[in-house]
Amino acid sequence: MGDEGLGYNFPCSLLSSSNRGRSTITSLSIAGCGLHSLDRVGCLISLCVVHLHRMRVTGEQLICFLSTCPSLQDLQLSYCNDMVCLKIPHSLSRLKLLLVRNCNSLQTIGCDAPQLKSFGYDGLPTTQICLGDSSPLVREMRMSGMDDEPTGMLCYATTKLPSVAPNISSLVLSSCFEFRLRLQ
Repeated sequence: MGDEGLGYNFPCSLLSSSNRGRSTITSLSIAGCGLHSLDRVGCLISLCVVHLHRMRVTGEQLICFLSTCPSLQDLQLSYCNDMVCLKIPHSLSRLKLLLVRNCNSLQTIGCDAPQLKSFGYDGLPTTQICLGDSSPLVREMRMSGMDDEPTGMLCYATTKLPSVAPNISSLVLSSCFEFRLRLQ
């Protein structure tokens, strides 16, 4: 299903409870809709894990939502193709894992989460990645290139990663490229 077929807007106000406007939900996984009513979300103080798949959400909408999640530790995004820029603020001070997969419109990823330990990215090596305050702490990185150029991710790793994450101890690189065979 393409993103254009997603017609449901998830009412984020459902996440708020009557517990003094604070939700007790610890993990949230949503697929195939858009985020709606972000201005009505109370404090999601217990939310530690957020996984969004094929969501219609912009970077601004996502940050508005995440600003209500001070305990967030694990953020995974996949096929969220309305995002052009993802900027994780310093205020997400407990975030330890950020995984971004195949968000095809994404041009920049910025993360200033001071406890980030693990970062994963699957997509085009042309996406700019800046880990800011997170960069000295990131120890694990997994990157997979989705371009037709087999050396794209390797080139990115050798030229850009030393400045993006200078202290990584575990790096996994892969490149998905298509072999074209001529059938006779």
